[in-house]
Amino acid sequence: MFAGCRRHCLQAARSLEAGPSASRSLRCSALVARDQTRSRPERGDERVPHSQRPGQGHASHAKRPPKKASHLPALSPHPGGRSQPPADTRPETLKDYFISVLEPWAASPIIARRLRSFGVPHDDVPLLLDAYRNAVHEDRILDGPTAFEEYGLSRLGLTSIQDIRPEINDQVLCTTLFRWAAKPESAKVLEAAGVSSQAIEQVQRLTAATRRSFVWEEFSKARHYKRKIIMHVGPTNSGKTHTALRALAASRKGVYAGPLRLLAYEIWERLNLGQIIPLGFPEPPPSSHVTLAAKDLADSALDIGTERPAMRRGVNPEYARTCNMVTGEEHRIVDEHGRLTSMTIEMLNFQSTYDVAVIDEIQMIADDQRGASWTNAVLGIAAKEVHLCGEETAIPIVQDLIAHTGDELIINRYERLTPLEVEENSLNGDLSKIRKGDCVVAFSRKDIFKLKRDIELATGLRCAVVYGGLPPEVRSEQATLFNDPDSGYDVLVGSDAIGMGLNLKIGRVVFHKCKKHDGTRKVALSVSQTKQIAGRAGRYGMHSGDKPVGYVTTLHKQDLEFVRHCVAAPNKPIQRGGLAPTSEAFIALRTVLPRGSKVDLWMDALHYTSTIPSSLRYTDNEQTRRLMALLLEAQGTSDMRMVDILTFMQAPIGWRDAQQMDTARKLLELRHKYMRVEIQALVREPPLLPPLHYVERLMAKPGGEGTADDSMLQSLERLHKMLTAYVWLALRQPVQFCDMAEADSLKKRVEVAMEWVLHAITHKGLKVADQARRVLDQRPVKQVEYEPHRLMARVRQGKEPRHV
Repeated sequence: MFAGCRRHCLQAARSLEAGPSASRSLRCSALVARDQTRSRPERGDERVPHSQRPGQGHASHAKRPPKKASHLPALSPHPGGRSQPPADTRPETLKDYFISVLEPWAASPIIARRLRSFGVPHDDVPLLLDAYRNAVHEDRILDGPTAFEEYGLSRLGLTSIQDIRPEINDQVLCTTLFRWAAKPESAKVLEAAGVSSQAIEQVQRLTAATRRSFVWEEFSKARHYKRKIIMHVGPTNSGKTHTALRALAASRKGVYAGPLRLLAYEIWERLNLGQIIPLGFPEPPPSSHVTLAAKDLADSALDIGTERPAMRRGVNPEYARTCNMVTGEEHRIVDEHGRLTSMTIEMLNFQSTYDVAVIDEIQMIADDQRGASWTNAVLGIAAKEVHLCGEETAIPIVQDLIAHTGDELIINRYERLTPLEVEENSLNGDLSKIRKGDCVVAFSRKDIFKLKRDIELATGLRCAVVYGGLPPEVRSEQATLFNDPDSGYDVLVGSDAIGMGLNLKIGRVVFHKCKKHDGTRKVALSVSQTKQIAGRAGRYGMHSGDKPVGYVTTLHKQDLEFVRHCVAAPNKPIQRGGLAPTSEAFIALRTVLPRGSKVDLWMDALHYTSTIPSSLRYTDNEQTRRLMALLLEAQGTSDMRMVDILTFMQAPIGWRDAQQMDTARKLLELRHKYMRVEIQALVREPPLLPPLHYVERLMAKPGGEGTADDSMLQSLERLHKMLTAYVWLALRQPVQFCDMAEADSLKKRVEVAMEWVLHAITHKGLKVADQARRVLDQRPVKQVEYEPHRLMARVRQGKEPRHV
């Protein structure tokens, strides 16, 4: 829910119009597809077992006798509670399927309890459900010409990995009930069935509180434009962001929005230093790409390709553009009147207007936590020209959204610039077969450090590490060590964090396993996840003199065919994008739902009573439900407003970590008790600074005394996350969080300490302090010295920012 909704709960609330327009022409200009590829094969299943592809869906269930479901979400007439959607997704077939799952759904005691929890009087629940069933069987709901779209029955045909079949059935059946029962003409039918006026009014109030039929009308600035939407789609390493970045560099006023601070930082730095060649300026000829890659091209984490390179090393005053950076944790304002901005996508301002906007990694519109950010960007960015870069899987959802806005849509497709080959054999569990340039991918912190130790023992090669728990600055530095042939770090061990935001010169990707934990259990990687990780091998132009081929294999034999299938399979198209709740919706629900209702009930009301476009779904997860419950508990003992709660929901706090949850409670207690949170009070109890002080004492010693291990690193990671959250909150509530400068200083000290510990772990057995310090002296953590009013002067003089 809110991890993806975080920024938008507040943004959409502030920008919400008085009401949706009565009508808006649903037009979309002819699709211009500059397709450089052959026709695509039919899409395969997103998740596949190791041995074979899943079977096809069954035929319509209309003639099968209904069976009573014993529990939810087991809502289908099939044993085991799961059913496939109809193979035939025509409206008539989906209506038959709807009828086939209606009876067991309506008979479930959980549905009755849900309606009572929503405030429908106990005695009215069976009457309401009977009236609903009768109306369906008498063709008074599904028979009209607009019923299919009105009730969102197309959702019954979805086969997306995002959507679990019984949950889809449940949502369609329940939202159809509320949409139908809330109609004025349905009131007479319900009254005739004996349903009380109190129940009818409660259904109408709930439906009104959660209605968002015209989400695109919430972005009034964007609706003033007839925008040109240009999609640049292709696999990893296809150069799909090349043209988009050049258009941004040439624009009078523009914005880049991506998923990671590392990407936002790279764009900020390169625009200020003139490293992106604007459209309208000549590019080097394609024939010179090898020389350029070796000498002149800037290493980039962006998918720019190098056939006609858009980025150059060093400083190019001719191309330099003033650019500011805005992320959740940091604002770098080079010029208050600067006309270019690079930011993380949650920071987009939908009241600003632009000539060019670049939205990166558009496929993340389907993300369970942050997808709403990309939905809002597609619908709400007020720019004459919008470039959407990412996977081809995002085309269907973008087409659907743009059909409602009247914008022009152009699609440019790109092919991978270097071949990607799955090797004939796995490593058969033999880590001694790991070679220089390999990246071994694992999916837990424990596995990553065990692999690092085992590989270093088996091969004598030193390993850099990259995983999500490390700060972006440290991840970037580890990537730099791996890329540098003279650093002594020849192998990378990382998580799926390697898939985005890092410049990595990987020759071969080796999958340790092909399953990862999703928060509750281990599940197989999806096709798109596998392809994203595998595609990092052999980035074009990054291995001058080497054969430009990327290789992929697995550590264990039983995983190889799974990877081979995923690499060859097409990705499953994205059918629904994320949507974030608004503060208005929560405020309305608090008044409509029974007194004392909890967060779970609020979210259930959104899922099961709302009227939203069929191509969107509310993002939700157990983690953020617990978070909001904590904040509402704090609200009960303080003066926190709903807008404050939604601001806190955006904070980058690791809510799965019990220690971080304790820190969050302490933070809320201090805020309530003193109306301000001093950083020393926050870290004093429980004591969070001793691990930092211990490492700094080791760093200061001239000899190699003391030990460093990954448990020490884990303590520093937790401290860093807390400091990052404090800085984030201080940028938004500087009065309450008054020690931003001290918190930021501590944060930078922790980053240096973490980098030192990583080197110390690698050099275990040697003189730890001396060895780690020597590497740090050679490879300092990148921190560009930031002097807002002097940066551009240095650029124009041909001087790069000094690294400290």
